[in-house]
Amino acid sequence: MGKIKLLKGNNSISIDRITINENFEHIHEDVDTIKSTISNKNVETVSGKVGNESTVPGTTITQALESLKDSVDNTVLVPGATGAVGATGVGATGTQGATGISGATGAQGATGTILDTATKFLIVDPINGNNATAVRGSYIKPFASVGGTNGAESIGASGDVIKIISDIEECGLGKNDLVYVFDKGVKIYWPYTNATPTGLSSGHLWTDSGKGNIKFTVYGGIHESSGYWYGNFDRGVIRLNNTSDVRIYDADRVSVEKDDGDIVQVNGATGANVEIYSNGEIYSEYRLFQIVNSSKTNIVLKAAGRITYKERGLQQEGNGSSKALVHSDSEIYFEGHYISTLRGDLYTNNTNNERSHWTVQAPRILRYELYPQNVTNDGGFIFTWSNADMIININADVYQMKTVDTSIVKTNLLAINRTNSGADIHINFNVSRIIIGKGHGMESTIYSYNRDNGYVQFNDAEIVFLTDVVNPDNCINGARTKYAFSGNCKIVLNPAAITAGQKAIGGVTGDSAYILGNVITNGDIFDNTFFDILTGNSYATGIPNLYINNTTLIDFNKYNGLI
Repeated sequence: MGKIKLLKGNNSISIDRITINENFEHIHEDVDTIKSTISNKNVETVSGKVGNESTVPGTTITQALESLKDSVDNTVLVPGATGAVGATGVGATGTQGATGISGATGAQGATGTILDTATKFLIVDPINGNNATAVRGSYIKPFASVGGTNGAESIGASGDVIKIISDIEECGLGKNDLVYVFDKGVKIYWPYTNATPTGLSSGHLWTDSGKGNIKFTVYGGIHESSGYWYGNFDRGVIRLNNTSDVRIYDADRVSVEKDDGDIVQVNGATGANVEIYSNGEIYSEYRLFQIVNSSKTNIVLKAAGRITYKERGLQQEGNGSSKALVHSDSEIYFEGHYISTLRGDLYTNNTNNERSHWTVQAPRILRYELYPQNVTNDGGFIFTWSNADMIININADVYQMKTVDTSIVKTNLLAINRTNSGADIHINFNVSRIIIGKGHGMESTIYSYNRDNGYVQFNDAEIVFLTDVVNPDNCINGARTKYAFSGNCKIVLNPAAITAGQKAIGGVTGDSAYILGNVITNGDIFDNTFFDILTGNSYATGIPNLYINNTTLIDFNKYNGLI
């Protein structure tokens, strides 16, 4: 057996045996000797390791001795005194234990007042509000109305915001330098069954009537007016009589229901501005706007959805001038009025020579007359009267006019009445395809005309006449109005009408036009008196930019599906 050595000073103890089991008595004697030695000495642990020759289990003397106690009598061989407690170690924080059971819920605190004073909101809620107890900025104590003696407007100061959080049945609203904000889906409306309130000249939802020149802005809301056929047009969305500025942004929908009223009416004002931007429709059972005896008026109607009107869309009369933009991202649609006998989608009847500028635009403009039996005047899509001095731009991919009954058609694309040589009318069709339905014509021939003051230009347009019979109005009649063709234009006639004698260009006494680009037609011109105003070339010597009787480049079959 190897040697286990315990060293302390000069003392040494050795155990020399072949195996422990060979001579147990010798081990016992050595153990007694070790006990006696230890009792007389201060035994310390030797820090070194046991020699490699040792076969006794353990790596220190203490461990080796501990291994011997089981082999003898389980007596502790080295019962040394307990050492001093070492310094506390620093270990990592252990995992947090599970959350204990929650305590009981405490008593609820007192209800506070919800205020929005930073934005100066005046909250209007007719359902829960009370004008007598309303508190500025409080949703808990809102106003019951916007207008009225004690309504939110009555205490609203410059820069204040009136916030409407539930539907209001009011009209005649609007105060200088206020902002009105509607929660999503909230409506302002005034039904036709309600009388016009005392002190107001009309039942329009928003107005400056009796308030002087004011400016205010509205955000959001469904704006709905309705008027029964009273004949005095006293209902609508906005009416201005002064140099005021009213703007509606992000409306959900703007409409005039039933059968009477205007989206906008400006009467007797100078420099009025109205702008309406709708995320949905702009819909009128009667008119879009009417301007009467008002100068320098500016109107903008823009809708993401369809714009609909049923009698006259844009109307200006009396002294005055205006700028107007009517724009739809979807479609502009006319369908006729079931009571009114008047037509003229864009109607102007100025009595002075102030110039106005209108633009109407949408991907598609559809004029579909549902009540042709009511029509007493050939108002046409554009109806200009006497002294109107106008620039009108029509911008669209497709313009189409048609009727539910082709046997009683009474309207054409144009009705240009000219009696004043000092007023000019300029109409520009920036339309890719113009479809003139069966029975309709290009220009009415029943009104007075002054050729030098009427100018119509088609830019890269395809003009399709679907009527299958001869119609004196159903052609480009340069004897009444100066026509111009820019870019590449087509004039397409129904072959049945050509067979019956219909002409593409020409009047009964001669014709002329500006040929600024190339014009191709499958029809013929009226006679050889036609000449190109731009170049001075006559039909007799040839007009190189006019290609007539061309059925190779124009195939009418592709238009058969149009109505």
